[in-house]
Amino acid sequence: MTGPEFNALIGGVVCSGCRLAMCDCPRHPAEERATGKKMRVDVIANPEAFNEIADNLEVLARSQPMDKYALVVGLKELRGTVVAVTGDGANDAPALKKADVGFAMGLSGKEVAKQAADIVLLDDNFGSIVKAVKWGRNVYDNIRRFLQFQLTVNVVAVVTAFLTATIIRESPLTAVQMLWVNLIMDSFASLALATEPPTDELLNRKPHSRHDYLISKVKKSTQVKKERYLYCGQLHALVHRCFCTTREKGKKSKKTCGEVTNQTETSRQGSPRHACTL
Repeated sequence: MTGPEFNALIGGVVCSGCRLAMCDCPRHPAEERATGKKMRVDVIANPEAFNEIADNLEVLARSQPMDKYALVVGLKELRGTVVAVTGDGANDAPALKKADVGFAMGLSGKEVAKQAADIVLLDDNFGSIVKAVKWGRNVYDNIRRFLQFQLTVNVVAVVTAFLTATIIRESPLTAVQMLWVNLIMDSFASLALATEPPTDELLNRKPHSRHDYLISKVKKSTQVKKERYLYCGQLHALVHRCFCTTREKGKKSKKTCGEVTNQTETSRQGSPRHACTL
């Protein structure tokens, strides 16, 4: 990977929370320092100090395939970092396979590297990796939004149906109506939430850790508040409906009793009276 776009992106400002480490195999120390200066990153010449300065490591010079593999293993397993590796040769295959995401060069890469990688860059452009990061974060956010929406609506619907069936002995929605509601929600919600395009602001945000929950504590508290509002609204509507239904039934029963009384009095007045003679 070379070119002005690569040199501009590798300066450490690709995205917030993303670090770039270069594993190169220069022929001599002069080329090693020249390469590091060109890439605008630091040169680390002491391999023994790797554990102490791993956070500041940018260039691993004169590295062998197992050195690259050890770097990936250390960052991934010891520090819990999400690691992406780019490579084009057969010596990059172990690191490409061990990394969380392996990028192989489609134009200049060997077939062994392409088989070991997860993604093949058809244009050998470093900017494509930045786009992949942006799209990955966007997909992650869309999944979180869709799950929060589905959990909020479905939990409220199930709890409301259970409470009304237990207390009032009547379900507000039939099984067919519940299926229709879920069908409409799943279709339109997936179209609205899961198809939102990515923005450049996603690159300014720090990446999520591999140990983070899909729904964070802040999102959980927000979701609980939304569920409470929905509970209150639905229960208010159900109580109002039950009250109105009870009043209507009471009026109908009074009206029916009045009609029966009038009919009884009319029948008594209209019936002939027979005199009994002893």
